[in-house]
Amino acid sequence: MRGTWLAIIGAGSSFVAAVILGLYLGWLAGSRTGHPALAVVGLFLGMLVGGVLVGMMITRLRF
Repeated sequence: MRGTWLAIIGAGSSFVAAVILGLYLGWLAGSRTGHPALAVVGLFLGMLVGGVLVGMMITRLRF
């Protein structure tokens, strides 16, 4: 049971890290090019990548 909780915590932290990284990279690209909408695109891409990471981790769980 302990391993399951650790895997869930790891999946959640991976999702948060991917969202933060996507938002940061989008903000960085937006500030360089002058298009603030790129920050929103970066956020959505981060959420997409984070969702894929979480999905991969959940499929590996054995309840």
